[in-house]
Amino acid sequence: MDPPIRIVHCDDSPDLLLLVEHWFEDHPDLVVVASALGIRAAIELVELHKPDVVVTDTLGSPRDPSLLLWLHDAAPNAKLVIYSGYRPDQLAPALTRLADRIVTKTSDELELVAALRSLTAGGG
Repeated sequence: MDPPIRIVHCDDSPDLLLLVEHWFEDHPDLVVVASALGIRAAIELVELHKPDVVVTDTLGSPRDPSLLLWLHDAAPNAKLVIYSGYRPDQLAPALTRLADRIVTKTSDELELVAALRSLTAGGG
């Protein structure tokens, strides 16, 4: 049996953090090792936990790639998933290039879970 996919989840909405983490509880192969509410906490927790995947909102800036650059520096081997209310065409091109996957918040639980699994299974 493969080890679980270790996730740091970052958002600026406490309610969304709880909802998505509740979704992950239904999938034993997905483990949230830390939750970050805001940019500073996101960077610190990603650096501390070195997760397999970081699931992050744009945290208020759909045009600024700085957050993804910082997260990549904090855990270079982690896959970066933007989980946002913005569509990919509404994000800065630099963000879409840096993200390994973009999942909109209009997607359901199974779409987000499938995206995480495909990234860590070598599905790119």
